[in-house]
Amino acid sequence: VMLPRLSNYYGKHKEAEFYALLRKNSSFIMIAGFAITFFCIINAKPIIVLLSGNTYVPAVPAMQIVMIPIILSGVSTMLGNNVLIAQGKERVTTIATLVSFIVIIAIDCFLIPKFGAIGAAIGTAIGTFVVVAIEVIYLKSNISSLFEVSSIYRSLLSGLLASAVMIVVSNFVPLLDRSIFMGLLVNGFVFCIVYAVALMVFREKFILDTLRGLRK
Repeated sequence: VMLPRLSNYYGKHKEAEFYALLRKNSSFIMIAGFAITFFCIINAKPIIVLLSGNTYVPAVPAMQIVMIPIILSGVSTMLGNNVLIAQGKERVTTIATLVSFIVIIAIDCFLIPKFGAIGAAIGTAIGTFVVVAIEVIYLKSNISSLFEVSSIYRSLLSGLLASAVMIVVSNFVPLLDRSIFMGLLVNGFVFCIVYAVALMVFREKFILDTLRGLRK
């Protein structure tokens, strides 16, 4: 949906509109990314037990490691698809992906024999970081125009606050011991409510703009 608009803005040299849309995109990535990362890392065990059973509990650390670069995956998609491709620089995205693939293979060959699934998870996380690093280095002169730095801080603080409240509520109301599904449902509800309220209290621009748009 965004790529045609971004390509149009870039082609017509509408830099203000081009970067404004990208900042909205990056803010959404931060808000969604921190929420998914915090919730899934904290609730990794019940999620795995619910989906796969107790047999797969040893996979919890691997899942937690894989969840860490979720935000980087979103950033990589934005920089690759919405910035570089919109500017006709697909070659950079291809090179970044190829280098990342080589890095992942090398790390996996070294770590998987020793650490199994955890080694594979570490390789995936590092590979994602490599893609973003290459794209950021290439776009370094414009990178500050692509992100709302305040959105990163506010999303991070809101995520930490929501996680803390969720953990406290989960300890006082141990539903996970009785029903994993209901426990995750309550945890998700508490997390989302606290996260949304915190973002509004911290006056996160993307959230406030979205709310104003809904009121019209």
